Amino acid sequence: MELEGSHVGILGLGLMGGSVASGLSRWGKLRSLSAWDEDGQSLKSALSMGIISRAAESLEDLIRLSEVLILAVPMDLMVPLSRLGAPHGSGLKAVFDISSVRGDIHQGLGEIWGEPHMGFHPMAGSERSGLDNSSWEMLRGATVALIPGEGTGQEVIATAHRLAQALDLRPMEMTWEDHDRAVAWVSHLPMVLATALSLGAGEATEAVDQIPYLAAGGFRDTSRVACCSPWLLPPLLEHNGELGPAIDRAIEILKEIKDWDRSTAVQRTSQGASWRNYIVDGPGRSR
Repeated sequence: MELEGSHVGILGLGLMGGSVASGLSRWGKLRSLSAWDEDGQSLKSALSMGIISRAAESLEDLIRLSEVLILAVPMDLMVPLSRLGAPHGSGLKAVFDISSVRGDIHQGLGEIWGEPHMGFHPMAGSERSGLDNSSWEMLRGATVALIPGEGTGQEVIATAHRLAQALDLRPMEMTWEDHDRAVAWVSHLPMVLATALSLGAGEATEAVDQIPYLAAGGFRDTSRVACCSPWLLPPLLEHNGELGPAIDRAIEILKEIKDWDRSTAVQRTSQGASWRNYIVDGPGRSR
């Protein structure tokens, strides 16, 4: 199907849903852009910001209005709300979810929506949350992981690529298994490590109260994502089966570091820097 001239609905107007709405509104080629959120104030704000054309009256109303549905609610709500809404989705041609974890959520959504469903996970975000912090600029130029299900239709995959283009995202198709393994290391584990660092530094501050005066760029940079919304971490631990092994491997490396001699420390630190630069600035990166 052509994304241009279609009716698109967004379920959830938080940081990501608001940013997607902002990007599609800026693109300006949809027939309509509707949204529904249980927070009525978010709907009013989105209308006043001009990033949606219509506030749906209910979940069912949103789904009936839409040809393309984008699920942008917290991941724990995606399956329950999909079960409620699916009976009203006879007119849907594509259903994209932006969940940062696939696994059982991906499988569950595939069973509910069938052929129209596909994962659409933009690798962008902020430690801040909510519609007020949303912005199309946050998405611009980022990679979006496209994760087909077992029964996803080719036309749905093509529509996902069109959606990525409309939002100025760089699409990359991958399996849900590879997606979860990758984001465990580059997205979810950083949140865990930042939290661990902040907790440890906080405990140390109780004994040495000058620590806040000494904390500078290194601490700020490595602890930034500890300031994310507290509700984000529990579902990552619950649903991403690759996160536990990543935590275990990080602990092993930390224990190894304690026993490094000077030569090993120089070699492994250089190796770590090389991997970091390759991952951040490696092939295909433009950000």
